Amino acid sequence: MRNVKKVIAATAAVATLVGLAACGDSGDANANKGDADKAELVFWGWDSGNSMKDIIANFEKANPGITVKFNNTGTAEKTSTALSNAIAAGNGAPDVVMLEDPTVTQFAVTDGLVDLSEFGADKLADDFAAGPWNKLQYNSKPYALPIDSGPEMFFYNKAVFDKAGVDGESIKTWDDYYEAAKKIRATGSYITNLAGTSNDYQPFTAQIWQAGAKPWTVDGENITINMTKDEGMQRYIEFVQTLIDEDLVDTKTPNWSDDWNRELNDGTIASLTIGAWMPINLMSGAPDQAGNWRVAQLRSGRRARRFPPRMAAPHSPSSSSPRTRPQPTSSSST
Repeated sequence: MRNVKKVIAATAAVATLVGLAACGDSGDANANKGDADKAELVFWGWDSGNSMKDIIANFEKANPGITVKFNNTGTAEKTSTALSNAIAAGNGAPDVVMLEDPTVTQFAVTDGLVDLSEFGADKLADDFAAGPWNKLQYNSKPYALPIDSGPEMFFYNKAVFDKAGVDGESIKTWDDYYEAAKKIRATGSYITNLAGTSNDYQPFTAQIWQAGAKPWTVDGENITINMTKDEGMQRYIEFVQTLIDEDLVDTKTPNWSDDWNRELNDGTIASLTIGAWMPINLMSGAPDQAGNWRVAQLRSGRRARRFPPRMAAPHSPSSSSPRTRPQPTSSSST
């Protein structure tokens, strides 16, 4: 079952993940489909909450004869890269994998995942919220099961904000955010990091949405990409460039890196715009800041105002990803 060319992606709970995989199909008519009552299942994913050991133990207890071999692949990005490599090589792919929701359809389109309808997953739509469920469909068929859907939130370190004389709850507009960033930088910290890596897509998509940007449009099978001339994108780019030019954001530290955790832990990075599932990761990645983190509701206004004159609302509802991140959301976290 290890040398399957397709991978069953599910991320609701290991019990569901493995239960589907146990009866799995490699996509090869001549392949060994396994034994639903006795099998070893290879499962890739990340475990930032250190909960996978107990989850797997409970599953194996409830399903005698099924053994789960978990391979901690570190982060969502590393997991999808490893999966791509294994599929390209034609061997070495796992039976079950955790993925973030944006990558599920990418793998489904290239025939890298199994359509879970053959295992009855298409009958489970009513068990999930419509948003997370629909994000994991391709050609109206489920290719993964969601773990959860976390709205985008503003997490901030109150100790650092207090030191800078900033009230995190008072940041209502992008002007407020800009002024707060200057005060926080004066203390030696950054209001946030912005390294421009693929892991930064959550605040990026949330904030361009608030700016009223439409960087791409779809017309049937045609897609038009306009990342620089769109009015909303211009507002967003202008504002972010101001933050970069004035050294108000850390541009060197990517999310989910060791340096990122270290800087969250020592207060160098003072806030994040990220999914509501983030707390467990702050507990494990920034233990020295225990008790200092606060969460603010999304700022008012979906549409951007003037830029700089900055746009209203530094955050926006939109981050589907798992409870314990780097987590998946598609198969994963989401």
